[in-house]
Amino acid sequence: MNNIIKAIFLGLLTALFFSAFIYLEHFELTNKLLNTLLGVTSLALFLYIPKKSILVAGFSIGILWFYWIGYSFEYQGVGYMTPIITLAFGFIYLLFFLPLYFTNKAYIRAILLFALSFIEPFDWNWLQIELIFVESYIGIFKYQLFLLLLALSLPQLVEDNKYKFLPLVLLLATFNYSPLVQKLPPLKIKLITTDIKQEYKWTREALKPTIRDDFLTN
Repeated sequence: MNNIIKAIFLGLLTALFFSAFIYLEHFELTNKLLNTLLGVTSLALFLYIPKKSILVAGFSIGILWFYWIGYSFEYQGVGYMTPIITLAFGFIYLLFFLPLYFTNKAYIRAILLFALSFIEPFDWNWLQIELIFVESYIGIFKYQLFLLLLALSLPQLVEDNKYKFLPLVLLLATFNYSPLVQKLPPLKIKLITTDIKQEYKWTREALKPTIRDDFLTN
């Protein structure tokens, strides 16, 4: 029982750290140092947590990242599908991370995790691993992700405790030393706030007026 609780705890912790940047941004609590630490820790956990924890982490990440997709079904008269869709995404990403379940070797998990960063389920890049570092001090290019995973996995192969953590020096090559400065174009843009409730927008009564307003008016 203790092993099961530990596996669930580590899986949930991995998922929470992996998803933290999304919710920190939502609550306007984004901090680059915090995002860096949480992102690096989440990947390290993926490399070293027990096999059963991988399943919990994958399922939880699917829900934490994509729970919102099921909400649209509420406006199509099939609101009962909302939790089903949410759970479906949990299982989809359980399967997405499943290859990591079949090994305990950190360097193999690192290779698999890097390979997964190129896979797009249903031909859509629903989940990009590099996104966890968008608002951090770590770069978001593939080579930086590769070096990061390499640095985190190699200590398992070093037998001499004296040099156990020497590979972590590679982390220095993963930092974004020249962040791009976003230049805004010289345009005047005005955001229009509409007051059309979703409950009305998706009704049959609103269909024709919506089409008319969107396509038939200048």
